[in-house]
Amino acid sequence: MGESIYRFMLREMPGAWFRAWELERTRLKLAGLPLLSWHNHIVQPTLLTLALWSGLVLWLGWTVLPFLVAASFWANFQLTSANYIEHYGLLRVAKNRQGRQGDVHLHYQGELTKFGAWGGEPPSLKLATAPAKSRSYSSEI
Repeated sequence: MGESIYRFMLREMPGAWFRAWELERTRLKLAGLPLLSWHNHIVQPTLLTLALWSGLVLWLGWTVLPFLVAASFWANFQLTSANYIEHYGLLRVAKNRQGRQGDVHLHYQGELTKFGAWGGEPPSLKLATAPAKSRSYSSEI
């Protein structure tokens, strides 16, 4: 707790990139395939994105490039903010008497409220009152 979303973003975005490459390297090595190939799940979307962006630049000119970069950054920031909330914005209540994990609740103190537009009172989110994932998958014994 206590890490701002901006500090988390500076750590998470590059970290996610390197972790993805490490996972892909391992997956391709186990399959006996080279790292830079059409089977690489990072290379494929990167080339597709570059082809799409190139087509848009050819069609609309270089002035579209800052908008593409901004949209790409914003999309990545949204994914990072979801990860931030999952790691820092949700508090899990302690285990109950049956030994099951408690419900998940939003954490309203500290840095979380700084990037939200909640204005004091938190929104009524279904996620905030939803039971924990582990509870819904646990089996009754």
